[in-house]
This record gives sequence, C-alpha cells and structure tokens, in this order.
Amino acid sequence: MNFKLPVIVGTFLLLGQSVSNAEIKSELNSVDSHLQLTKNILSQMGVSRAIVWKQLETARSQHDIVKSQCLNDKVNQLDVAIQSAHDRKLELQIASERGDTELVRHEFTVISILEQRTKQFISEATHCIGHDGGFVGEISIKTTIDPSIPAATTAIIDNNIIVQPPTCSSCFK
Repeated sequence: MNFKLPVIVGTFLLLGQSVSNAEIKSELNSVDSHLQLTKNILSQMGVSRAIVWKQLETARSQHDIVKSQCLNDKVNQLDVAIQSAHDRKLELQIASERGDTELVRHEFTVISILEQRTKQFISEATHCIGHDGGFVGEISIKTTIDPSIPAATTAIIDNNIIVQPPTCSSCFK
C-alpha cells in the first residue's frame, strides 16, 4: 500500500502539470487567434474607409457641399479609429511576445470596440444627406422703391435753444 500512494500522488501531479500545459497551449493559441483576428479587423476597417472615401469623392464631383462635409467628417473619424487600432495591434504584439495574456485580452477588447465604432461610422455615413441643386447661377439683387411713400424732408434744427431742466416735484423747500 505504501508503494501505491506515491504512484497515485505522482500521477495526479503529472496530470495536473499536463492540464496546466494544455491551458498554456490553449492561451498561446488564443493569443495567435487574437493576432489573426486583429489583422482581419484592420483589413475590414480599411475596406470600410475606402467605401466611405469613394462616397466622398462622388459627393465632391457632384458639388454636394453638405454631403461632402458630412462624409469628410466620417472619413476623419474612421482614420482616427484605424490609427488607434494599429497602435493597439502593436501593443498586442508586444504583449504576446512577453506572454502577457491579460494585456493581450485587454488590447484585443479595445480593438473590438474600435471595430464596433467603425461600423457605427459606416452606418452614419450612409445617413449623410446632401443638398440637390445648389447654386444655379450668379445671384443678383433688384430693388424697387414704392413711389407712394412720401419723400423724406430735412428740417434745419436751431441748436441755440436753451431748455430749462424740469423742476423737482418731490423736493421740499
């Protein structure tokens, strides 16, 4: 019996170690999948920006100022989100090289939020409303004066008139 106890304990320790190794391998695979997913997300974000940029060029070619300004704002917001995602990808790579799975998860969460924000910008870009028509030609102003209005008369005012100040009605003498 004394011989079986160390074998059983050793088996449990060995199994425990193999489970922890499996967990480590699972987390490493998870890190690799986070990196791959991040690459896919960044690529989708770039495609989304290209679509909005094409809409912006179309609005500019149609001289649609209102829609151009709206789409230009969305392109700028997309640029900021994409740049932030690239920065986070670099941080994610550094964290994965160090083996810091907690930081990898954090950076990937931030990238996922930036992806959601990008989708929101795309939705907002499809709602940009333009103005049809714009300016057709040169603007001119025509004035007419109603002849039934009497002409203004100017009177000469005598500046030498001296006016006495009013008396005090509530003063006691």
